[in-house]
Amino acid sequence: MPDYKIKIRFVEREAGKNGDFSEKVEFVVTHNQRRAVNGFVIQLVEKTTEVKNANNTEFKTTSEISRFTSNNVLSSNDSYFEAFEIKSGKSVHLDSFQNGALTEYDAQGLPMVYDSVNDSEYDSYKTSGKISFRGTCVFLDKTTFHRLALPWTQDVDTPANGLHYLPYSAGVETAIFAAAQSPKEMHIVNITWDFAHPKSHIVSNIIKPRSRTKSKTKTNANTKKKSRTRSK
Repeated sequence: MPDYKIKIRFVEREAGKNGDFSEKVEFVVTHNQRRAVNGFVIQLVEKTTEVKNANNTEFKTTSEISRFTSNNVLSSNDSYFEAFEIKSGKSVHLDSFQNGALTEYDAQGLPMVYDSVNDSEYDSYKTSGKISFRGTCVFLDKTTFHRLALPWTQDVDTPANGLHYLPYSAGVETAIFAAAQSPKEMHIVNITWDFAHPKSHIVSNIIKPRSRTKSKTKTNANTKKKSRTRSK
């Protein structure tokens, strides 16, 4: 039986238009013998995005979406790892899945979104699309985290926005999940919008791990806000 268990707690959600949204959660980690918990929750983030403009032209890759949004929305179809420090059983920073509006941007870097679908310019800049985030989380105590000696970086220009960050590789995934000291916990968020309904519609779920006997269904932290344009 794993020594630790992760609980993901919803904190807040904001829905804008054309895929603009944010959803914040907190990680709480407990030990099966009630010991003090300090270490890291490592999350594998897998993100996919598709968008159509007013002419029904499709944009499905990170580079296509970056060009469409004049480099204001990046990392649209990427996978990576990030690490959240846990002190006394709670994450120091909140996790925020979020995205900027997926539409054209003006010269000042502002998205071309409108208060009403009846606006005279709306039809020229309307979009439809979908975004999917999946975060798979495990816990490592400090000793195990540092023993892995993975080449983490901390840079505000990564999708993790200053948190510990690693681009995805199968080897890193194997190393992290083999060393995990908790069951996996998953946080899934799907966002959709269309030409007639530009407001971002958010559906999210937290999937708890299965036990050996039966299946289970599913603030004090300071917000570490991911870059609006990069992912979360």
